[in-house]
Amino acid sequence: MATATSKLARELTEVTRDGAPLDGPRPRDVLARALRSRSAALVAQAARAIARGPTPGLGDALRAAYHDLAAARAATLDAGSVAKDAVLEALDRLDDDDAALFAHAAGYVQAERARGRTVDGGARVRARGLLGLARLGHPDFLLLAGAGLGDGDPAVRLAAARALAHRGERDGAALLLLRVAAGDEVADVWTECLHGLFVLAPAFAVRAAEAARHGDDAAARERWRVALGTAPHDDAVEVLAAELAAAARGDERAPVIAALGLSLRPRARALLLELVDGDRPSDAEAALAALAIHRYDDRLVDEVRARVAGDPALEGWFVDRFGVPATRR
Repeated sequence: MATATSKLARELTEVTRDGAPLDGPRPRDVLARALRSRSAALVAQAARAIARGPTPGLGDALRAAYHDLAAARAATLDAGSVAKDAVLEALDRLDDDDAALFAHAAGYVQAERARGRTVDGGARVRARGLLGLARLGHPDFLLLAGAGLGDGDPAVRLAAARALAHRGERDGAALLLLRVAAGDEVADVWTECLHGLFVLAPAFAVRAAEAARHGDDAAARERWRVALGTAPHDDAVEVLAAELAAAARGDERAPVIAALGLSLRPRARALLLELVDGDRPSDAEAALAALAIHRYDDRLVDEVRARVAGDPALEGWFVDRFGVPATRR
């Protein structure tokens, strides 16, 4: 058995070496045999090669490999679900339409022993399943996504939030709203839920953001600003604009200005440009620092350069932050 597995491993390495074409009869045969093997490592290697390909005609073999690995003794055969994750990724890359398989994956739990205790090795499978359902849809999608938002593993909660936003079903906003209101110990999860709300139900996202504004925890307020600064909607910019208008001191305004700098929305950039040539030097300096994040944008650099022209202090800050001359040469 070991000899046959070793021989197959050598064949698999040979046919997948250096980006060789995988659509010929021999590569397909080797990949199919690897997917049928009892070696999770070979299954994962074959699946990754197919995902890079992709290689046509192996969808059935990939689906069979997933079901084999998810069956009895899965923890022994595929600890940590590495191979199942690779198979699901390959199926997703192939635009496989087996929604039932991805729904199974979204609810998959794998109990395995690690350091003398039982742990769940199925989190990456659940995350991959939810992301697959975001593309395909399923009658139980919202149920599975809701369970994902309550999952003990943050990677699954993050995947659930992204899946809901990508799927675009407005009913999913209720789940995201609940998660935003409840909070999450992982900042990225909370941020992704708020972003999804701005995609699905902007008005409710604004309400949720305003409700979260008044916390006393400095770290939570910074998370709040970053979430709004990176949100894909102009309404998030308006929430930050209102926060800026309500802030009097420079040390209160600077973090809000920095958050506006994270945004790619034209409205955010317009606000920052107004601050550059406004009547508050501290705002101008903070706005230049925020805009400098986007110094790869030549058009923006030219616009900022025009705003600072003729003001020695602004020109000095511009040179310091953007790393280019204040005048065109």
